[in-house]
Amino acid sequence: MTEGKVLPENFRPDEHEKWVQEHYNKRLEDYKNAEITQEQLVELLISEREHLESQATTDSLTGALNKRGFTNELTTELETISHLPGDHTGVLAFIDVDQLKPINDTHGHAAGDQLLKIFANTIHEVIDKSLEVIYLRDPRVVTLFGRIGGDEFGLYLGGCDRKLAETIIHTARTHIQENVSTTLPFIPQQTISTGLTYVKKGDTVESSLERA
Repeated sequence: MTEGKVLPENFRPDEHEKWVQEHYNKRLEDYKNAEITQEQLVELLISEREHLESQATTDSLTGALNKRGFTNELTTELETISHLPGDHTGVLAFIDVDQLKPINDTHGHAAGDQLLKIFANTIHEVIDKSLEVIYLRDPRVVTLFGRIGGDEFGLYLGGCDRKLAETIIHTARTHIQENVSTTLPFIPQQTISTGLTYVKKGDTVESSLERA
């Protein structure tokens, strides 16, 4: 029997269907040979398909959405808010991790990768702790965080006003400096650059990011 979740690493989107078909054939052969039951066949295929689709929209280094995933998720969100009352329903932050290239050049790409991981993990931690406050403002909370370039990230906070978004970003900036200085002491003071904009009806992903 083939082992479960043997999935390709860093595959290209155009490889999805080919890999799924090949893997399906292997699973079907296991079923025909009575190595797995029909119930196991269905469970394995569903689990592997979900895992594969997650890989297709997730940045393997940071665990954030990749550009494709972030664009798709934000597009869906923009379509949803077009039917909601009010002029805006959230805030979009465009975040740049400063000095990534000099760090890569001076300390190596492993250090740069570690910096990006610390940055992403810190953002996730701060957002998790802030969700309760956002829920009090708007029960329809949506948070999207994605890597849209080498050192560029997008953070969408649905149900959040600008003041709260600025507080979240400030908290994240402070924690990032602390976490980086502890883990990577040769980086004395890591900074991030951030632009914020309200997301309004009629906005597209491109127009929102450009404005941010």
